[in-house]
Amino acid sequence: MQKLFSIFSLVLLYAVMAFGQAAIDIPITVENNVGDSKVLNFGLDLTATDGIDILLGEGDLPPAAFAFDARQLIPPFAGALSSWKDYRNAPVFPFTGQKEHRLKYQTGDGGGTTINIIWNLPAGVTGVLKDIITGTLINVPMSGSGNYTVTDPAAFAQLKMIIDYDEVGPASPGPIFSMSPSSLPFGTVGVGGSGMLPVTVSNPGTTNALTIDSAVSSNPEFTFLPNSFPMIINTAGNQVFNVTFAPTDDGLENDSITFYHNGLGGSPTSLSLSGTGQTQGGLLKFSLPSQDVLDGSVGNPDTIVLSGYSGQPLKALQFNLLIGKTNGKLILRSISRGAAIPAGLFNFSYEIYPGAFLPDGSSVDTVKVVILGNGTNAILPNAGNQEIMRFSFDVVSISGVSAQTFNGLAGVLGATTTPVINANISTGPDEIIYIWNGVIGVGLLGDVNLDDQVDLLDILLMIDYILGRVTFNAQQFYQGDIAPWTIGAPLPTPDGVINVLDLAVLQNIVLTGIYPSGTPVYKIAAGSSQFTMTNMNKLTPGMNAKVTFYLYPEGITVGLESIKKVEGLQMELNQLSSLIPQNTQMTSIFDQAVYYQNNSFLRMLSYDGSSNAVIPGEYIVADVPFTLASPEDIVVEKVLVADENNNAMQKVEIEIRYEKPGMPLDYMLSQNYPNPFNPNTFVQFSVPKEDFVTIKVYDMLGQEVTTLFLGNAKAGIYTLNWDGIDHNGKQVSSGNYIYRMTAGEFVQSKKMTFLK
Repeated sequence: MQKLFSIFSLVLLYAVMAFGQAAIDIPITVENNVGDSKVLNFGLDLTATDGIDILLGEGDLPPAAFAFDARQLIPPFAGALSSWKDYRNAPVFPFTGQKEHRLKYQTGDGGGTTINIIWNLPAGVTGVLKDIITGTLINVPMSGSGNYTVTDPAAFAQLKMIIDYDEVGPASPGPIFSMSPSSLPFGTVGVGGSGMLPVTVSNPGTTNALTIDSAVSSNPEFTFLPNSFPMIINTAGNQVFNVTFAPTDDGLENDSITFYHNGLGGSPTSLSLSGTGQTQGGLLKFSLPSQDVLDGSVGNPDTIVLSGYSGQPLKALQFNLLIGKTNGKLILRSISRGAAIPAGLFNFSYEIYPGAFLPDGSSVDTVKVVILGNGTNAILPNAGNQEIMRFSFDVVSISGVSAQTFNGLAGVLGATTTPVINANISTGPDEIIYIWNGVIGVGLLGDVNLDDQVDLLDILLMIDYILGRVTFNAQQFYQGDIAPWTIGAPLPTPDGVINVLDLAVLQNIVLTGIYPSGTPVYKIAAGSSQFTMTNMNKLTPGMNAKVTFYLYPEGITVGLESIKKVEGLQMELNQLSSLIPQNTQMTSIFDQAVYYQNNSFLRMLSYDGSSNAVIPGEYIVADVPFTLASPEDIVVEKVLVADENNNAMQKVEIEIRYEKPGMPLDYMLSQNYPNPFNPNTFVQFSVPKEDFVTIKVYDMLGQEVTTLFLGNAKAGIYTLNWDGIDHNGKQVSSGNYIYRMTAGEFVQSKKMTFLK
């Protein structure tokens, strides 16, 4: 009875009070699916607060009973206060801003199971309904007419209603002080330069003029124009102030401009300002302080970078490059733009002024370079190195053990964008070029077979030496003792032995074509990569080996057909338009399969780590799966097939096919390789169609030792590796073993030998 009396008293109170109409009053309807509904109101008013505004018709409601109910919670949304109406304060109209409301509802005990929220928002008003748990379980935009049904009101008994207002509200006679934007972030501006941003003050009032009595900057580094006061802004008028930030030293500045005026809503009004001063500067230098190169080498790469540039964006840059400025000995080969000045965005111009020829055939050439950003393009500040220009040079032959020269920079000048000021770019030190004689006292390091080349044949011969199969003379030992070799050091620090450390260094040299010093391997003998192109499906009579390159959209596969034993292959391709993704594995019949890609160039090495040869036959020697574009553009530049004596086969033919390797015509189980083996061997098998395949190993008593393959295999050629471990994880004993392949009705067995 007391509860009923309270509700009656509240209704009576509402009835006798004269409520005012909120300036912005927007209704929404909340209903359940059995016909119960309630209209709730929200909006804006100059007199509204975040609490209960009785004069606007808001009133705290008693707790809901078991019947259908819908209401709005009043901030701080803790549930203590609630009302059917919830209006919020607008300090001035038109109003732009965001307000949050909270809807609470219950379906009631009359059989309702869902809640439907219906809205019809006026122009300039949008919103979003969100759950109060994460804000992502329910996230429904509101604009114009629409509705949303809450299918599980028990789980989502409340919703946030976030409303955005854009210049809404009844017209006001004013005066109104309206400022856009409310803050000006200048970002980084070079010391000695300046940056300018506009701010607009308007008076959207309908009757009264806005008077700005004065405006004051809290920091002399921020100034503004116009700055004559008092200033009158008539109704519907505006005034643009151009604010300038001119830093005098490094560091962040957070300041403001304060406007004193007669606008409604109170005075003064502050404009937030921020900007960071940064001293102009940077260093134009060579990417490396020094280089070690071999005499007679061609196309040694070099780079000029802009390091640690700070300040205003760099619109233009000029400098001179001096090649071999002190002692000559270098010959300019090529010039190209760097990655920081891409074509289309920057104009890159240069002129070469050749110097007088010196007796060794070199000349001290000067390259004058001018770079200009097109349109608004400029080189932006960057604490790191920005690549400005690439160039390459050849080295003349020298008679002594070593020589030295320099590359230099001069005439460096940079200019910023508006306002144009000197960018204060410093000139880096000269680059020291150490030249080493490739024959006298040094030899072609890594060339242990003394054929004036560094390639796969040297790797295989070094393996034979480490295993004690061959001996080296003094010159071979000198050129093979290349470890340790520190990255960037001109020469190795020989330790007096040739072991796997030297082998690892040599493999990397062969793979990349570059010594650890950064110098390219050079003096490669002409004709070292001769081969014959063919389009025949099988090996041509009279040829020793055929290498088939399968170039197709899913990758590169290389097949080998040989009538002689083969220890490995070195293959080089160019003009690739696709990069192989990092961590892509190359597989092969050989246990050593590695590749190196440098832009469009690809080198692959495939060989036996114990320098053992595979028997004559057909094998997959390289398989690199990746997305390959434009395979028809690829060029085969070099193919080296090493025979069992570490010599390059002379009668090798090449075929290029733009398709996947052909499917096998029949089931086949190949002889394992190597055989005998310790500890690893490879087993290759093929299936002409998808089938269930098992390959198991048995001892000579017929007892199963291990399973190499068990499962479905699609049509193709497969290579398995066995490490001599049985199914119990133990190393098998020395002796003969049988491995058997079963695929449908196909059964084939072969013998292998494990030696400890």
